[in-house]
Amino acid sequence: MKALLFVTLFVLSLLSCGKSNPSLSDKQVKNLFDKETSALSADNDKPQQVPDSALYVKITPGVKFTEDRSVDPSNPPAVIDLTSGQSSSKELKLSDIAQSVRYIKLNAKTDTMALDGWNMKVFSYKDKIILSSIRGIYVFASDGMLTDTVWYNPELKKSVTPDGMSYIENLDPYFTRNTRMSLWDNHLIYLEAKKEGDQTTELINIYNLDTRKKEKIIAGKSNVKVGGVHQIDNNTYVIIYHTVLTDEMYALRTFNMQGDTLCKFSHYEIVKDFKGGSYASPELDNAYTYNNQFSFRHGNNDTLFHLVSPNRLVPAFVLKLGQYKVSINDLVRDKAKDKYVINGWTESSKYIMIDYTKDRNTPNNQKKGVVEYFNILFDKANKRLIRYTKRNFENNLDNKVPLFIPKGTALNGELIMLIDKKLIAKYITAYPEYIEKWKKLDQEIKENELLIMLAK
Repeated sequence: MKALLFVTLFVLSLLSCGKSNPSLSDKQVKNLFDKETSALSADNDKPQQVPDSALYVKITPGVKFTEDRSVDPSNPPAVIDLTSGQSSSKELKLSDIAQSVRYIKLNAKTDTMALDGWNMKVFSYKDKIILSSIRGIYVFASDGMLTDTVWYNPELKKSVTPDGMSYIENLDPYFTRNTRMSLWDNHLIYLEAKKEGDQTTELINIYNLDTRKKEKIIAGKSNVKVGGVHQIDNNTYVIIYHTVLTDEMYALRTFNMQGDTLCKFSHYEIVKDFKGGSYASPELDNAYTYNNQFSFRHGNNDTLFHLVSPNRLVPAFVLKLGQYKVSINDLVRDKAKDKYVINGWTESSKYIMIDYTKDRNTPNNQKKGVVEYFNILFDKANKRLIRYTKRNFENNLDNKVPLFIPKGTALNGELIMLIDKKLIAKYITAYPEYIEKWKKLDQEIKENELLIMLAK
């Protein structure tokens, strides 16, 4: 990893209907890259410099295709009915959703990182585990040893709170976007922001996990509210915009590496007549890549789409909400009484897992006792809905970890749980009936270790 990293550089002028700062010039962007690091190796703390020969390409402003959201007649969307059977919930065990489990124990190698299962996202590729957080992006081998530091946050400021467990991080919104990471085949795609004076350039980084090199950097316009970037085929990417409080009229944008804007997809979930001030949070977008298929549901929309390049949003799953549907305008104004709010959506090889509440799940509503909690599994093959009482599963497969609490999905369809000492302390409080098993597990994990549990 000490050799120079050869980078192809594309300059992407992202369009925005809202107000934004002027974008950096080609020369400014070039100077920015010449001064900044592109990647770090795990065994070499010296940055690898971007060569001067990087290629610059500006994306064309024109749109080549009109969006198409029509249903595929040969494969209509599956309907997930949340309006019936609320009283039929049952308690599920891990064997009800998986047949096997495996574990990988990760070890922090340097003081520049800290393994934190509470705040990290986890991905797997072949025999590699990738962790992403505000601290950085790290790649581990199957033996749990750190092999690559893809990126770390040079602006991170950390201090221990009085409880001795939590951290106060640098919460500059430009840097927190680095947790917006996705994976497509061997490509790790993550957002970064570089500051040049009073301007900030959004950088879309594409890192090859096989060659352990950064392949492309796509520089965007200043002050663009990018929520994430995913790859959707060998030559096409999609940008997700956070636009619920703006007049920007599109939610997604596809583009290719030749500099062509392919399609812009309209945004139908915008807060109307917003007068400023504080507001309640809308539902989060569900945007993920599973089995190399990008899926997207805009918060407060009832449809999850599969994106097909260059311009197709194909309805894949539709939530039937009936009288329980809440509009984004009511939700941000905290008018969600007796309405369903989607809090989590996870897809595995067999199931769609959804957790939601009736009314907003806020501390005040919890104290009032007005929040109802629901969890469902939707069997994709049999189009069958299973309601269960808790979003955790007693581990009756190997009993090493008493409860399986899914945090995400690996590319191969495995469900993932993260476990470290801080999380075990929380679990002892939340699930005291398993206190002896939690304590035994705590003795097996060191301060600088993170245990990954994968169920399939």
